[in-house]
Amino acid sequence: MFSPEVTVPTSIASRNLKRRQRNGSEDSVALRHNPKRLRRSGLAADTFEPPTSKTNGHVEQPHYIPYANGHSANGSSQRDAASDTASLAIRNRGPRKTERERRGSKSEGTVLTKNEFYVVSQLRTTPDRFQTHQSQGKVSVSWSLDPSDNVAERWRGEIYNNLGYALATTQEHAVVWRYTQGVNIAEPLKPLTIKLLHPSINARQPLPLGILVPTSGEPSLLVVMPTSGKITYWESLSSAASLDSSRQRQQCVQGVVSGMMSGEIITKIIEGEPNGFIITFSSGRVAHMTIGDPQWKTVIAVRFLQSGKAQSMGLFGGLKNVFSSTAWRRDIAAVRAGFSAHRGHRQLVVATSKAEFQVWDLNWNGSQSLLCEIDGRADILKALVEGGDVFRDRHDHHFEVLDFVFSPIDIESKEPIMHAGKGDCQLWVLTALHGKESSQYNLLGLTLTAGSLTVKVVHPISCYKSPLPSDTQFKPQVLVPEKGFAAFVAFEKSVVLVSLIEVEQSPSSQLKLEAHTLPDPFQDSIEYNKIKPYRNLACAAETADGANSSSCILMVYGFGLIRFLARPMQKDQSAVDRATVTAATKIEQAVFFGNLPQDLLDFSGRSEISFSQDQVERAAEDVSDSILKGVSDYIPREMPSVEAQLQRRAVALGDLIRHLRQRHGSLGRSTKWRLLWDAEKMAAANKMWRTYQSVQASAPKKDPNYKNFLAEVVETCSEEHKLENKPEKYETDGVRHYFINDIWRLELLLPYTEIAIREMLDENAELDIEADFTTHARYISEAMDYQSAALDTAFSFREINLRAYDLADEPTMDGVLLQGYDGLDEPWTSSGHVPAGVKALTERALKFLDDPEGSGESNGEALAKIKKSCPRQLQLFNRTHIEQFRWFRAHSDKAYRDAGKNLQDGYFEARKQQFKDFAHLGCGPEAIKLAEIYEDMEALVELMDIRRKEALGLRGEVVSSESALQECNEEIVSYFTKYGIHWADAYFSYHIGEKAASKVLEQSPMYQKALTAFLRRKPQYTKLRWINEVTAEGNYLAAAESLQLIQDKQTKLWSKKIELSMTKLALLAATQQTQVKEDEAKKAISQINHRASILSIQEELYDYMRHQLRSALDADAEVEVVMLAYKDISGHQHCVHDLIRHNATRLVNREILDPEELIDMLIYMDVQGFGDEDEFNDHHFFLALQVLRHLDLQKSDPARYDLLEAMIWRRCYVQDDWENMNRTENKTEPETIAESEGSILFLTIKQLLANDLLPLTTSHAPIPSPSSCLHPGTDLPSLRTSSRYASYPDNELAALASDLQHESRILSTSIEKGRLEDLYQGVVEQAKTSLKDDRDQELKMRGEREAKRKEKGKGGGMANGAGK
Repeated sequence: MFSPEVTVPTSIASRNLKRRQRNGSEDSVALRHNPKRLRRSGLAADTFEPPTSKTNGHVEQPHYIPYANGHSANGSSQRDAASDTASLAIRNRGPRKTERERRGSKSEGTVLTKNEFYVVSQLRTTPDRFQTHQSQGKVSVSWSLDPSDNVAERWRGEIYNNLGYALATTQEHAVVWRYTQGVNIAEPLKPLTIKLLHPSINARQPLPLGILVPTSGEPSLLVVMPTSGKITYWESLSSAASLDSSRQRQQCVQGVVSGMMSGEIITKIIEGEPNGFIITFSSGRVAHMTIGDPQWKTVIAVRFLQSGKAQSMGLFGGLKNVFSSTAWRRDIAAVRAGFSAHRGHRQLVVATSKAEFQVWDLNWNGSQSLLCEIDGRADILKALVEGGDVFRDRHDHHFEVLDFVFSPIDIESKEPIMHAGKGDCQLWVLTALHGKESSQYNLLGLTLTAGSLTVKVVHPISCYKSPLPSDTQFKPQVLVPEKGFAAFVAFEKSVVLVSLIEVEQSPSSQLKLEAHTLPDPFQDSIEYNKIKPYRNLACAAETADGANSSSCILMVYGFGLIRFLARPMQKDQSAVDRATVTAATKIEQAVFFGNLPQDLLDFSGRSEISFSQDQVERAAEDVSDSILKGVSDYIPREMPSVEAQLQRRAVALGDLIRHLRQRHGSLGRSTKWRLLWDAEKMAAANKMWRTYQSVQASAPKKDPNYKNFLAEVVETCSEEHKLENKPEKYETDGVRHYFINDIWRLELLLPYTEIAIREMLDENAELDIEADFTTHARYISEAMDYQSAALDTAFSFREINLRAYDLADEPTMDGVLLQGYDGLDEPWTSSGHVPAGVKALTERALKFLDDPEGSGESNGEALAKIKKSCPRQLQLFNRTHIEQFRWFRAHSDKAYRDAGKNLQDGYFEARKQQFKDFAHLGCGPEAIKLAEIYEDMEALVELMDIRRKEALGLRGEVVSSESALQECNEEIVSYFTKYGIHWADAYFSYHIGEKAASKVLEQSPMYQKALTAFLRRKPQYTKLRWINEVTAEGNYLAAAESLQLIQDKQTKLWSKKIELSMTKLALLAATQQTQVKEDEAKKAISQINHRASILSIQEELYDYMRHQLRSALDADAEVEVVMLAYKDISGHQHCVHDLIRHNATRLVNREILDPEELIDMLIYMDVQGFGDEDEFNDHHFFLALQVLRHLDLQKSDPARYDLLEAMIWRRCYVQDDWENMNRTENKTEPETIAESEGSILFLTIKQLLANDLLPLTTSHAPIPSPSSCLHPGTDLPSLRTSSRYASYPDNELAALASDLQHESRILSTSIEKGRLEDLYQGVVEQAKTSLKDDRDQELKMRGEREAKRKEKGKGGGMANGAGK
């Protein structure tokens, strides 16, 4: 940002005016040695060195070197001149101080804000009365001279950096104090109060103008009354401070500014020559005032500056000038006295608001001459358009020059100005373009040479664009300290810092320039509190004291003096590196300085300096991280109290989130969680440290065997997880070192609290040393305390501060997020090995309590403490594990989600076991309470069962108790109401799992409603459900529904037949009880009948094969026997063969086949050579069609029905040799008829007709034709039409289609060569005729039997009659 290489110009001409020496008068001696007057004036006897002597009534003038912008050509010379007033207003001066001590340090005072670019501090030497503000009506007022006076006065301030003094004037008084005085003083500062000689009667008149003048001794004081023009000059402050009014008048020189016009007032007075001053008037006129004439007499003379043009106008021209204001009236922006290369001369530059510049040469004797006059408006506006960020339409905006200063170094080369021609100068000019709602300010570096103006550089001020208030009491001023690498622009309630170092030329900067990414030189602004009436009154650039920094002093109304110090750029930095104010810098300033008691600065930020949401969030995380890690520059890394240091970091994190919410609104969700996690980690570390201190306070001091447990934990912690302390640098306290440097990774330390115990036991085992019980118990107890201090504090902090971090809508329980982990980092409280470490310590504690070997009565207290800590430890176990598996299960990566499921399952098992283990330690009520908190119903059921058994006396160590049993039962009943179905599911599932199903059905009537709901909710318990519905509820319809559910899952043939029958009975009973409509019952019963019929067909198939299975040795052999009936398909239809084998396995195991699987088993049978052919030969296709009919698919799934029907008839058609049957040339008619009636087609159709499954009266064939059965199922699209094959893979389906194509080819041959398409209708008619003949024959036979029966009956009757 800034370059430290700039030096103070060394070529500035100095002038040493010769003055005659004089002896001090008696009056002055009396003033210095009068104790009473000293006490009344508040001055010590040696407050000032003796005033300069008088010779012939003339005051000797000091050797003097002129300075520009308040800078001495030799920084120390002016300070030496004023060194004798270093102890102004100090009663006991003490030993004489060195020059640096008198000057004061720039680091003194209270820091109001700082960063890598600058430091703003309040000077401690400011008197208290200047650090307060009051308000009275519409007039801004300040301090009162009389502490008992409640009425305050307006005041004007001036700062003299070359002297180290500040001056304040009111209507009646002038107050002087030395602001650079050190703070190690015996008494508080007492400013020197001087009563003015010509105070204004009207309090609303402009305040007097004062100026301190350096001399060889104490400063002189000049006071000018703005309206009357009266001038008072004291050669020393001691003379001015005299309380004797007559002596005060005697020791001053008085005069008046003659020639002032009506209404004209004096607005500014500056030092302009060793014995001269420059006065600026409201009319725009400028005058040169001198004190002393060529004869060395102290005489005040005032001469108005007039150009040669004005002087040549003559008498009448002069009169015309007087009465015509346009000739001289102008708006003066600034008047500055500069350098001169000639002895006795001083350069003066006058600038107007319209950018008109006049360069004057002033002579010490009072004469002056105009060197040049330049109108620079056009050149400046052109430069602004080319190099500045300005409004393009300048006609709608007002342009003005606000202020300027002389450049202390060459603007281009940055070197000291060695030579300057007469009238030549280099200036930094502050301009403004005022728009309707904002103003654009620019700082221009320009040169005035040979009557021309050249703009060298333009620095647009982008960080401040507020328009100037119409009622402003402070004109903007620009300050450029000696180093010349930075400029300060003071506005009424703001100060802007602008770097004057341009970006160095390089290939990189050239590329950025062309890409419009090259940043402007650094600039930033500090803002004053908008609520308080703070405002700037005066400012001055400070003279360099050897440091590379640049600074200025500002006098702030109601606050006092502040120093604004710009830090130099580091050696390894470039202007580009420090060109931009970062969001982190602004946030840090607000966090660390926004809550100071000194509320001067406002850190809410300006709209001109804005950052994107992403920049703010990343900066906030970086700032939070630096605080947590303890590497922030704003918090001391080492403090006597670690707790205080941790607390400061915690407070900073709290201030951070408050500032972010107030200034930047809503942050991203992940950022808010990261900030909250950092803050809770800091709170956890703080609690751990306090716990550690408590343990240390109670530790034995002289026990050589005592080990600091936390120190052991830190020592055990891996080097990768901590910053190793350095004993060679006397860093011997490992615990302290960890809390200062490593708490940001606290989650890595927590698992070592258990590991340290384990390693201690392992170490003892290796040394064959028995572990000391007391030490073991203490380690476990302290480890639990430290884990609780960290994690319990973190979860509690999180729960309490959700609203503070704008996370109030996040659903949490006990600090654990219930949902919404997606997009978040892994919470530190459950990251890494934290949950495992908590679990291991919990299990160690429970095991230790369960089997405390070596414990005695003396260790009872230690065991009691561990047992008392167990509920808290179990809660930590639950919190960390719940948070862990929830985060894993919400992850976008499936591997993480799977791991989360495993973590969850493992956690549930471990939690239940730990609750049970805790209950077995005699802590049943506590374990039950924990199970209730986490609503672990399974654990709660088992815990209540343990409690119930104890009440029944089933546990040997506990005596039965009726009251305890009743209380237990009542609590169990209450859980049904409290937890609802969750408790009911766990309760009944547990008891059913314990093989106590009968006890479940015999439960108390108070459970009945819950039991019924549970059984209806759980399909796996349908067998118990239908029993409960019949016996307890009397709901037969629900029982039928339960049985129906059982059937859907039943795989055994016999069982399903029984269940179908029971379902049918239940529906009949429900019909009688009017629990179901009769039509609905009939429909349901019909479906049951269809299912039962299909099962009967499977049973018939099995019965047919059963007699062949007797020879099989085992189940595999039985399958092979069954497959003999399907040998015909083994060589050509491999896929069908595999399906049949699978179904055969289930058939011999008496498992239920799907209806379509049963159809396959029937239609692919080859009964020839298998068992009794006549028994099943004419039956299996009829049974397959029966199964198809019972499926009732014609309406529900017609495509599936059509495919099944076509496949059945196709198999039926290919069973006979139609080609051979068609060759009738060598056959008789009876032989042909016999072949036809022996075909499977004929037998199947006849059975269908006999069972009324085919109509007898239709003229066309009631079955699918052979040609219609050729193609169904022979390709993938055809098979996909059936829902049966919807889930089949394409490769399996293609294999099946290939097998079915084999059948299609056989059928096609039968149609072509056996004329099947023509013959099948005749077979149908033949079957009808045969069935009709059979029925006629049966009727005839039935008639004959009836006739024989009747005849036999008649014969018997006659025989009986004869017998009688």
